[in-house]
Amino acid sequence: MSENKKRQSAATIIVHTRNADGGMRMVELLRENARTVEYVPFPLLDAKINHYWKR
Repeated sequence: MSENKKRQSAATIIVHTRNADGGMRMVELLRENARTVEYVPFPLLDAKINHYWKR
């Protein structure tokens, strides 16, 4: 996604992982490429998905 900036440019990307260091590197890379990104710790993913589906 960082290589093709036009692909789904309006999407919010949710990075979820048990590997916080790797997840934060991914968030930084995507933000450097003008993506909207949220980091969500894996145990909180269900709550975040429910939050987005209520929109």
